[in-house]
Amino acid sequence: FPVTISTFVETFLTKGVQSVYHDRNFKIRLVVGDRGQRKTLSVRVVETLEGGSVIESDITNGSGGGIRVVVSFLLRVMTILNRGLEPTVFLDENFSAVSPEYLYGLFEVIGELKSEFGFNFLMITQGPRFHKYADSTYKVKSGVCTKQ
Repeated sequence: FPVTISTFVETFLTKGVQSVYHDRNFKIRLVVGDRGQRKTLSVRVVETLEGGSVIESDITNGSGGGIRVVVSFLLRVMTILNRGLEPTVFLDENFSAVSPEYLYGLFEVIGELKSEFGFNFLMITQGPRFHKYADSTYKVKSGVCTKQ
């Protein structure tokens, strides 16, 4: 039973999103379409609420900024893994849209990527809450960079 690429990507993204948003029942769904001679791809966020109601929306306009940021991050990771590139990701204030209560789950995902695939992350942030997840931190003040 072969797994299609879209099923693989949906599963990867869904597992990543569920790891971050541990208290929500999110699933990522890809919809491939045609626009004339071109293929299109829509990323959909499906949330099953308590009671069984389902809300589905396009990721670009029906979901919060945090989930878009997480999916974008996971797609970059997937591209690096798929292409055999150096597993280094530069993040410049990337996670400011993610609510504070979900940052722990996000950093758990980052930790797994570091340990399982040898990823390195260089994060630039003004958020002091991130430093506790770093292997090392540096502070830039008045043009001088010092290790903390």
